[in-house]
Amino acid sequence: MTTTIIEKIKSRGYWHVVIRPLEFRKERIKSISECSSVVENCTVSLRGWPYPYFRNTDLGFGADWAQCHVDWQQYIELWKMYQSGQFVHLFACEEDWWAESELESEATRKIKPNSVLSFLMSLYSFTEIYEFAARLAEKKIFDDAFVLAIELRGMENRRLISIDPSRWLWENYACAAAVLPRSLTITVQDILGRARELALDHAIWLFERFGWRSPPRDTLREDQDRLLKRG
Repeated sequence: MTTTIIEKIKSRGYWHVVIRPLEFRKERIKSISECSSVVENCTVSLRGWPYPYFRNTDLGFGADWAQCHVDWQQYIELWKMYQSGQFVHLFACEEDWWAESELESEATRKIKPNSVLSFLMSLYSFTEIYEFAARLAEKKIFDDAFVLAIELRGMENRRLISIDPSRWLWENYACAAAVLPRSLTITVQDILGRARELALDHAIWLFERFGWRSPPRDTLREDQDRLLKRG
């Protein structure tokens, strides 16, 4: 099952997230049961679908890790939390599965896979990822700093779009690169005090790679604030 889901995720565009301590220690987390509990207690729920997905019946366990997966409508993802404190998460670009989703409108089901990326949904994902990292930091999973690496894959020739009918992107912003990787070393102090700003920085970094040279930071911050108020 795990191999099948990974293959499905990688068949179209997807996000690859790694959050890990700077120094490897095999058993920062005492047990694999605690690995799943840490993720459950740090899960971020802001828009009707949690980051990351968590359900007890979909958990699995290995020699030094716990994992969870889902394959439902446009939500296809798998994460692992290792006893070393490393969290690895693969999740599909929802936009690439709209055409096959019963949850979507007729209009969005007409959007072809591998063709678009919603700038608002991307901003929301970055916000959730950084908030999740902050919650891990609160659990003292890391020491003074940690690595947060995010790759978006399958981005070549993909266009940014708006999912809000009242919002328009007046230019055609498209990506020339297939992979957009960014890895940061972040202090615990910084993530606890500035998670939303760091997430916004990362989103703007992404948008610039699509040729959006001057994303409206203040407007995007307002979008982010509205999302965070839901929690």
